[in-house]
Amino acid sequence: MFASAVCFCLLAVAHSVLGERLLLRPLFDTPAFAGHPLGKRFAGRTFRFAWHITSLAWIAIAAVLIAPGALVLIIGVLAVSSGVFVLLASRGQHLAWPLFFLAALGTLLASGPLSASASTAISVALAAVLVVIALLHFYWAAGGRAGSIAVIPEIDGRPSFSPGAALTVVVALGILAFAATAVLAGGWIDAPRVIPRAAAALIALVFLARTFGDRRTVGVLKRVRGTAFARWDDRLYTPISFALSAGFVVLAAG
Repeated sequence: MFASAVCFCLLAVAHSVLGERLLLRPLFDTPAFAGHPLGKRFAGRTFRFAWHITSLAWIAIAAVLIAPGALVLIIGVLAVSSGVFVLLASRGQHLAWPLFFLAALGTLLASGPLSASASTAISVALAAVLVVIALLHFYWAAGGRAGSIAVIPEIDGRPSFSPGAALTVVVALGILAFAATAVLAGGWIDAPRVIPRAAAALIALVFLARTFGDRRTVGVLKRVRGTAFARWDDRLYTPISFALSAGFVVLAAG
């Protein structure tokens, strides 16, 4: 088994290194590839991560051969690694990364109920992120400008809307309510968790909807690109939304 695992690892390395040097780079430099219907950059990134994910799969096979009892964990790690790779390689534009992360989440849930410490750790992380986001909104509502340059979607070089201080405060309070739900669903307080878990499921849907967006200015399905907001949305806002959605799914499932 060990010899077979080594062979799979060598295949993975050779596949990525030689494929990058002898196939992918020469292909991307051809004049015909420059006119690809999906665009040279997006098509090139897609070809690249699709090629190298095969190498990740072979490394995962090697891990299974060495530790067959950890099959579910290895599949989860492979799904997370593939999702991160697609997210970074495509700048968040390819829809494979949220599916990979959902697959990873499925393996986590399939492995059995979370321990109390794991549930608490997840709820702590969720609450911390949400409190920071809420504080930023309170700061902006009070007139602060730092960090506000690329938080509003743009259309034709102009903000698509202009939220007032009152609306910004309402959003901040809603985010704090989400943080409180994470605390209750995570078991910080000795109280029934049926209602908080149901609320966590609804919040997960809210962040999942934000992840995919409105098919115009936000989320992975947005059509308006090339703006400062779009770049930050691909690199930070949408991935955070998906991570929050996944975290609330875990808390809702218990």
